Amino acid sequence: MDISPLNSGRLEAWWQASLQGDTHAFYWIHRELFQGLYNYALKLLQDNELAGDAVQELFLKIWVKRSDIGVLKKVKPYFFTALRRQILNQLRNL
Repeated sequence: MDISPLNSGRLEAWWQASLQGDTHAFYWIHRELFQGLYNYALKLLQDNELAGDAVQELFLKIWVKRSDIGVLKKVKPYFFTALRRQILNQLRNL
């Protein structure tokens, strides 16, 4: 499977490889999505450190639970929705 950055549908291909334990593929997902997720978290949290922590925690949780998550048709929306839910849960528990 070609998981190079120029491949169309690359996030989904990287996710498929990540499901098999490919850390390099997950690195590419992180690299592709981190800044957008961070900006979104910053909008919601209004704090640089909390936003960065929230995104890193999200990536860790998703990596650990990737086999439970399974196949994703749209990786980017999944990550953004998961981040939003995580942040809302954190804010409720304050």
